[in-house]
Amino acid sequence: MILRNATILLALLMCLPQNIYTQGFYYSLKGKVQLEISTQKILIQFNSNLNAEEQLQILSKQKNYLNIESIQKLPTPRVSILELENMPNSNSVNSLLQSLREEEGVDYANYFLIHPDGTLHGVTNQISLRLKSANQKSLLDHIIYDFQGVRSYTINPNDELLFEIEVNKNRNPLTLANEIHEYGIFEYCKPEFLRITKGKKNNDLIVTNQ
Repeated sequence: MILRNATILLALLMCLPQNIYTQGFYYSLKGKVQLEISTQKILIQFNSNLNAEEQLQILSKQKNYLNIESIQKLPTPRVSILELENMPNSNSVNSLLQSLREEEGVDYANYFLIHPDGTLHGVTNQISLRLKSANQKSLLDHIIYDFQGVRSYTINPNDELLFEIEVNKNRNPLTLANEIHEYGIFEYCKPEFLRITKGKKNNDLIVTNQ
């Protein structure tokens, strides 16, 4: 009976949405980097067809958790950064993001990671990965499309071993990057981050980290 119950529990866990497990780490060239998930900010990309009023309508549904007046829009990458309110922990952040991703007008919505130096690293929907060897290029199609959530990928024109993946909004890019990295044939595999640092006048300075 115990074995049967354990089997049923495992089956139920396998059916849970993959985004329910929020990860706060990634693999860099130096190894595994463990970071805390911020409860202060999130980033979101709206469908390019939406106007400002339609974007505000979507955000207003979560006005208890979002500071609507804090919207900071960037041209490149085309995302909006918002401050959070009433967020006790990372699970609450993940629940909010899941609600936003369910909106048809939202391309993706992700959290920020807190780096030890105080900068915030926003998780975009792009993943960069580099093969260890050109001999493994024939495996790439099989590997990439073996993982659910990959929308498309392109080869870097300046480096035939470097690839960029676009992730579906219903998939956590950080989790997906970690799963792909663990396949073992990549030099590195990590999301492209949007980095926020404090300027000299305490204004937010936005820097993309390629």
